[in-house]
Amino acid sequence: MEKDTLLNIAARYRDNIVLFVCGYIHDFAAAEDIASDIFVKLIMRRPKLNDKSLFKTYLYAIAKNTAVDYLRKRKRERRLFQGAEESSADIIGAIDKTERNKKIYKSISALNEDYRNALFLHYFEEMTHGEIAAAMKKNKKQVYNLLHRGKEQLKQILLAEGICDEDI
Repeated sequence: MEKDTLLNIAARYRDNIVLFVCGYIHDFAAAEDIASDIFVKLIMRRPKLNDKSLFKTYLYAIAKNTAVDYLRKRKRERRLFQGAEESSADIIGAIDKTERNKKIYKSISALNEDYRNALFLHYFEEMTHGEIAAAMKKNKKQVYNLLHRGKEQLKQILLAEGICDEDI
């Protein structure tokens, strides 16, 4: 294929290729750019096809593959962009959570020793009332009272620290 023949082919098939690619990607401006890329690929590869139908099949195969590659690239970019948005939101959330946890830890440290121990064993060690009673050498009723009073005292301290009631 001569250079001027390739230009004639590009002029003859350009509109159809643009519409074909647009059917895949649904963006006319991008389809025009992709069509230009397709004809550049065609000029660079210079296929040796004699039959017109083989050439047309080859041209549309290049168009389809280029459109699919474009969609893959856009999907990857969209995922990366969303990942960046989510990660920045996650970082802000983690900072807020860390600050909140520091306030809670400080508040728990301010509790009476029995309240603090009972709450720690119940919430962090996930012990039952009976297990806490055995560990603290108390009876179950005393553990229940310690947990209840500890939660009430902790709630008051957290409210004073500025952690709202819904967070407790």
